[in-house]
Amino acid sequence: TPSNSSAASDVYKRQEERILESTLRPGTWQEYIGQDRVKKNIRIIITAAKQRRETPEHLLLYGNSGLGKTTLAYLIAKEMGVNIFKYYMFYKALNLKGRPPENRVESDYLLSDIPYNLGLLMSIMEKVASLKDYGARVSIHAEDPELIMRFSKQVQNSFEKNRINELEAYHLSRPPEVETFAIIEAMYLACMTKCPITLLHISSEGGINTAWNLKQQLGVDAVLETTLHHLTLDTSYGSKLAKVNPPIRPQSDVDALWKYINLNRVDTIVSDHAATLSSMKEPDIWNAEPGFAGSSLFAQILYTEGFVKRGIPIERLIQLVTLNPAKVTGLWPRKGDIALGADADIVVIDPKKELKVKTEMLNSGQDYTPFERMVFRGWPILTVVRGNVVMEDGEINSDKPKGEYIKRPAKKPSDKNII
Repeated sequence: TPSNSSAASDVYKRQEERILESTLRPGTWQEYIGQDRVKKNIRIIITAAKQRRETPEHLLLYGNSGLGKTTLAYLIAKEMGVNIFKYYMFYKALNLKGRPPENRVESDYLLSDIPYNLGLLMSIMEKVASLKDYGARVSIHAEDPELIMRFSKQVQNSFEKNRINELEAYHLSRPPEVETFAIIEAMYLACMTKCPITLLHISSEGGINTAWNLKQQLGVDAVLETTLHHLTLDTSYGSKLAKVNPPIRPQSDVDALWKYINLNRVDTIVSDHAATLSSMKEPDIWNAEPGFAGSSLFAQILYTEGFVKRGIPIERLIQLVTLNPAKVTGLWPRKGDIALGADADIVVIDPKKELKVKTEMLNSGQDYTPFERMVFRGWPILTVVRGNVVMEDGEINSDKPKGEYIKRPAKKPSDKNII
């Protein structure tokens, strides 16, 4: 960030426009923060979130401030109620597409001049560990960038000759070993710092097995998460439209993740919703933007793939996507439960309703879906948000937003507000 006031003002203006317009990904909300010199971004984010009546799920945290009560971490945790801090381990050497940045990753991509490495992650964990009273934790995207670069070079030089599809090539360029190695690093740092962590979107048998074993051995407060797409899609889909980080895996990994869910070794399931346009997936798998929309199929995938096909109790599936995430993020007891005083957020599904997925039925700004033509049962027929019906029989009932900003840790409304 430039030090002179004129240049800094221009930077703030550009960042504010980027955040407020939220145009990087259609249908999603992006949160960014820089180091101490751009603390202003924090207030921009929270102000914009309140204006949009949304709650930021997480903030990217980097920079090096101390542990006092005037620091960035303390400011956003105590005063603003944002308690989840996300760290991408592969940003050490790669950008979101998985490509090396043009300049140093810190200055080119992260708005910071502090080295982005395990030392920084450890420092962040130490800061967040001091904020346990606010339910703070670090959410970690665990993939090792140096191994990714090694495998990517090898695969890109040979995948056309080997006649494998794009998703198979991307999986081999970021194999499960890349995820597993990073999980080991993250877990040991969490043990050293006593920092609560969430291991995001675990995608492989090796990753989930390693995470579970280390959680038991080290006694780390670690939430193990996986996603709808890693539980549903496999590399046979083939198309770069399903590029995501970590990659889509072979069917054996899909089956292993469900096995661990059945063994009660997965804590949360998420959509990892990150809508993109098909034009953003060009020109090839290596330069395509990662991510795609999934939240519109949450109930259907869990009901069909989890309950119908694998016999996992529906109560367990509901816990993984409601109560557990609400507790992890500090939204419980207001969210995640059907209880006196909690918000009446309810989805009603029809267990007999079976449909073939079409992009146009998903109410998304995305112009494609990797789940196209897949058949699911258990489609939602009614969605209620804080007692307000917002969707009925596939039709959105109101154009006005129904969300509220929730400062975390959340509290139940007082008895006098209960009808």
